[in-house]
This record gives sequence, C-alpha cells and structure tokens, in this order.
Amino acid sequence: MFLNHIHEERFNNLIELAKTPDYDTERKAYIYIISSCDELYKIREQLYDFEADFPRFVEIDELELHPAMSKLLYIAFSLYNGHNPDNYSLIDLFRRFDDDAFTVAVNALKIRFIKS
Repeated sequence: MFLNHIHEERFNNLIELAKTPDYDTERKAYIYIISSCDELYKIREQLYDFEADFPRFVEIDELELHPAMSKLLYIAFSLYNGHNPDNYSLIDLFRRFDDDAFTVAVNALKIRFIKS
C-alpha cells in the first residue's frame, strides 16, 4: 500500500501526531497523500493542523508545487470533504500522473472508502 518504508513511517507518525482514530478514513486518506512525497511532507504544517486533527484548506496555486503534487493535494481535499475549488474532473486530476502519483491516488481512494 505504501510507496516505500519512508512513506509508511511518515504516515504512521502523522497519524499518531494528529491522534487520528482508525475509523476516520477521511483524515487517513488525506494524511496518506501528504506523507507520500517529500514535496508535500515538507509543508505538512501548512496542510494540516495536527493539534486540532484537521486539514488546512490552503490555496493550492499559491504553494508553487509540482503539477502532480498539486493534483494529489486536490484529490486529498476532495476525499476529505468533496472540496474541489477549481472543478477539476477525475480525468484532469489523473492525467499524466507518473506511476507513484497514480498509486498514491488510487490507494488514497481505497483508504477513504475502506477497500483492501
């Protein structure tokens, strides 16, 4: 399910830091995505309030992320609460993902909807 052991460690650490309960698939999917790559992980404090266990809905365009990372973040927002500020379609979001980004997006869907 994880891209590598670093991704798994980051995910577990952030879940513990946020005190996210196991049944909270919305937050788990969001944290799974932000723990998946260096670029999102580095700005995790901007993306998530770990004390309140709540995502921070930032202006993605202002973050100057790689396009694939921006799209993953849109997916994270959407899986959390349906937030899609720029009305991206699934085709827009999944288009041109590399294998890792595609895997992260699909696994986040599985986490959110409790599919193995």
